Amino acid sequence: MKYQGRENCRETLRQAAETRALVVVELHTGELFLDGVCEVFSDCGTDLVVFYGHNCHYLDDIMVCAPLMQKEDLIEA
Repeated sequence: MKYQGRENCRETLRQAAETRALVVVELHTGELFLDGVCEVFSDCGTDLVVFYGHNCHYLDDIMVCAPLMQKEDLIEA
C-alpha cells in the first residue's frame, strides 16, 4: 500500500468509526490487519485510534489505512 498523509488517514478512520465500516491498516512496523474502528480521539495532543480487535494505536504509528470496499461499491460486470 502507498503511504497516506496523516490527515487523510485520520479522516478515513473517523468515517469508518461513524459508519462502522472495516478498514485495512498497515503500521510502520509492517503489521497489516483488517478491523473496525471504535473511535478516534485526541489525548494530550496525541491522536489515538481504538480498534475492535487490535486495541489502541497512535495515529502516527499508522502508515496506511483504506476502507474495505462494500458490496454496493462493486460494479457488476
